[in-house]
Amino acid sequence: MNSNGRQGPHCWNASIVVSIRRTHGCCRSICLDRCMDLTAMRRRLSQIILVICLMTVLPAWSEALEVTMNRIDENGRGEMIGTVTVQDTDQGLVMYPNLSGLPEGEHGFHLHSNGSCDPGENADGVAVAGLGAGGHWDPDSTNQHLGPFGNGHRGDLSRLIVDADGKTNTSVVAPRLSIKDLSGKALIVHAGGDTYSDTPPLGGGGARMACGVV
Repeated sequence: MNSNGRQGPHCWNASIVVSIRRTHGCCRSICLDRCMDLTAMRRRLSQIILVICLMTVLPAWSEALEVTMNRIDENGRGEMIGTVTVQDTDQGLVMYPNLSGLPEGEHGFHLHSNGSCDPGENADGVAVAGLGAGGHWDPDSTNQHLGPFGNGHRGDLSRLIVDADGKTNTSVVAPRLSIKDLSGKALIVHAGGDTYSDTPPLGGGGARMACGVV
């Protein structure tokens, strides 16, 4: 109410009179007066609508998971060379490598079945770097190496491209994976490239040179 005794343009008075008649003939009136600021009400309603719209329209992004990567050899795990950050998206699992100290060129990159970066012995009794990680993750038992977009190993990832400074930070997408698939497994970077086929065997990645346990 303003100085003239009139209600402001954004104020609404609601008077509710409730009469209760009792047996002894007495009547009681309860009067409730409310003044609501319509401007504030509209502002609050707009905020609520905006929040609902954002929750409906924006994609649901999960929390990111960071995997530490170390250099490996036949003696075990060595120095840290960086991280690979992974996150679920509508297109599948996106991986953001931030690695350094690698040889320039293409390198096979795979999810291996076991959560270990330890060396192991091959059939000839020779210690092999990262053999404890097992083979490429293949829950569907396809026994085929067909790359990230094929129907073979689900652990087949896009190869990493390392620049002349020994660094790689280009993201790759694994459309058939999600973060929950990574638990208890290991990410491996190979010395060689990847043909996304079994020619040569397993894409030709060869020796395992870096590893990170998820």
